[in-house]
Amino acid sequence: MTTAVVFATKHGTTAQVADQIAQALGGAALIDLGVNPSPDLDSFDAIVAGGPVYAGQPVKALKSFLAANAETVLARPLALFVCGLEPDQAKREAEIAATFDEPLRSHAVGVWFAGGAFLFDKLGFLEKAIIKRIAHVTESTTTLYDDVPAQIAVAVKGAR
Repeated sequence: MTTAVVFATKHGTTAQVADQIAQALGGAALIDLGVNPSPDLDSFDAIVAGGPVYAGQPVKALKSFLAANAETVLARPLALFVCGLEPDQAKREAEIAATFDEPLRSHAVGVWFAGGAFLFDKLGFLEKAIIKRIAHVTESTTTLYDDVPAQIAVAVKGAR
C-alpha cells in the first residue's frame, strides 16, 4: 500500500511528527502543503493528514487542502492527527473538530493528538508575547507523544 503523509507546518514540529509517521509506515511519501499546496493523490492507496493548531485554530493550508480533496480523501483509508500543546481533553477534542469536519473524522481509521512544541528560537516577537501571555510559557518546551506515529502506522496498515 502506498501512503501519503500530507501535512502543514509552521515551525517544523508537525513536519517532525509527519516524518516519524512516514518512517513507521516503512517509507510513506511526505507532502508538505507549504511546498506543494495542491498535490496529486491519485497514486496513493491511503492518506495520513495532519497539522498544527494555534490558539484553538487549525492552519488554513490543511483545511483548504482537505476541503478541495474531500472526495479523494474519503475514497481511501485515512488517518488524521493534530499537533498542539492543549492539556485539557475537551479542548483537544474541540481542536480536532475545528481541524477535521465530521465526515473526515467518521471515515478515518483514527484521529490522534500528537502533542506539540513551543520553540522560542523559531518564534517571532509577537508569537512569543502571545504564548507568554496566554500559555504562561517563557521558554521552549516540547511534549510529543512518541507512541502516536506507531499507532497511526498500525491503524493505516490494518485498513488494507
